[in-house]
Amino acid sequence: MNQPGRESDEHPTPLERAENCRIWARQLLAWWRNYNQEYAEDRLRAPVVIVSSSTSTLGSWNSELRVLRIAYEHIERDPWHVVMGTLRHEMAHQYADEVLGARDEVAHGAAFKRACRILRADARAASGGSAPSEAVKEADDAVQRLTRRVAKLLALGASPNEHEASSAVQKARALMLEHNLDVVGSNCARDYEMRALGGVSKRRPSWECSLIGILPKYFFVEVITGASYDASSDFTGNTYFVHGTSTNLAMAEYVYAYIASLLPVLWEEHKRARSLRGNRARLEFFQGVVHGFRKRLEDEERTRVASEHALIWRGDPSLTEFYRWHHPRIRTVYGSGRTRGEAYGAGHEAGGRVTLRRPLTSESGDFGGYIEG
Repeated sequence: MNQPGRESDEHPTPLERAENCRIWARQLLAWWRNYNQEYAEDRLRAPVVIVSSSTSTLGSWNSELRVLRIAYEHIERDPWHVVMGTLRHEMAHQYADEVLGARDEVAHGAAFKRACRILRADARAASGGSAPSEAVKEADDAVQRLTRRVAKLLALGASPNEHEASSAVQKARALMLEHNLDVVGSNCARDYEMRALGGVSKRRPSWECSLIGILPKYFFVEVITGASYDASSDFTGNTYFVHGTSTNLAMAEYVYAYIASLLPVLWEEHKRARSLRGNRARLEFFQGVVHGFRKRLEDEERTRVASEHALIWRGDPSLTEFYRWHHPRIRTVYGSGRTRGEAYGAGHEAGGRVTLRRPLTSESGDFGGYIEG
């Protein structure tokens, strides 16, 4: 862990690195036990888990010594859910060896692939995988073209004219709707991913839960709250996991980051306009903004659907299958309501005026970065 007062880009001392290895190995074993119970029906025996100094491999499984290794730099550099993908990959090797009895099989043979399906592991996670097929290459090219077009439209959303900005964003959403309908209708080859949003926290504020709830309804992704871990601070909590294609995930991330960054700006404007002191009603105002933004999206969608020959999105069964494969024991938790005061109403009004604006970078093919509206 980075010690208090230490710059984040400084390298840990040997003693700090050794302590990190001890703490991370304990975490890896705990998550190993969880996956063994969740996916493998407790059929695996606990291995020796080591945080290795390897810079050439993310992880490895040694069947003779019964040692599972995960690279230090991998944990230090990558999000925890990515590290957990590597852990499950190595657990699949262990499962193929010790449960399926495939010790003499090639490293990534049929038994290993079967184990990957059981452990919800990507067979390519540590091996690099095989070269993409022509169908996948063609689909990737189409996605890149769509991404560039959507990024250009969102750039028009920087217009000071609210009507022009709103029109550009609606066109961007219409393009994504048309693309997703084409992909689902023709059953084109596509790869789904899972990304984390919102950092690791013990509790999530109501406004954030409401904002996350917008994403699956309007931006072609699936979202779930799940346990996670921040290795840099040795902190265990929960985060939001978003599932979808790379383009849809980029758009969902953009929307989340944009609204989350806009909330404190709108709150400060509200405080100045009402000559308020303190932040007592801040979270209530945030909730109002998010609900107002959602209401605007609902109104726009209702208007669009009412038009003649409107395209209707009925979901992506393949994405749902991918989502439920990763989370076989999904359950829905409903929050309790609360009294909505003046701050909520002001926020709701402000949220109804929110227009998504352009990303700061679009050349790389994603929607990373955002500006204030």
